[in-house]
Amino acid sequence: MKYLSCNLISRMTLNINGRIDSDPKVLSFCCENIPSRPGIPLTDDAEESLERFIGLRNLLLAQGFRTPDKTRFGCEGCSNYYEDEWSINPFIGYVNISAYPAPCQCKCCYCEAQKWDDSLEVKKAYVHLFDFLELADSSGAIDPDAVWQISTGEITIYPFKKRILNLVKNKTSVFYTNAFIYDEQIAQNLHK
Repeated sequence: MKYLSCNLISRMTLNINGRIDSDPKVLSFCCENIPSRPGIPLTDDAEESLERFIGLRNLLLAQGFRTPDKTRFGCEGCSNYYEDEWSINPFIGYVNISAYPAPCQCKCCYCEAQKWDDSLEVKKAYVHLFDFLELADSSGAIDPDAVWQISTGEITIYPFKKRILNLVKNKTSVFYTNAFIYDEQIAQNLHK
């Protein structure tokens, strides 16, 4: 049956993209830079964040099935949102961690990820993020075969590096790194 959706909604991609402590759509399905992009803020309650994320996905799927006039709701203007015979994945199939602020020792002209914000609000938000991810993983909401993309600043100098590496241990992972610093844990993850 055809319905309005996109690959990222249908396969349930978890895209953590934006300022972790204040972005109202930091938990989303995509990183398209459109104002109507559907997403939710991270809350201090991991269970609530997970329920709201899955609930938003279910709402978007339902709207895609029920929309007779082809209104695009939160995805208005996105070329990836169209009517097709999408297959629906009941689990999160891809996790992209691209939250900021995040440190990097490189000074690339196209990137703003050079400064780390050491504020209590940022640290708390990252703790909430990892609580959320650990709950999603341990509860089975994330597909065991999901790919984890780590692209939040430079992982080798990231203040929460150990927590990320423990989370993605023995999972299919992609690390966006400048490779200035060798890290044995990352090498072992890639090797496996």
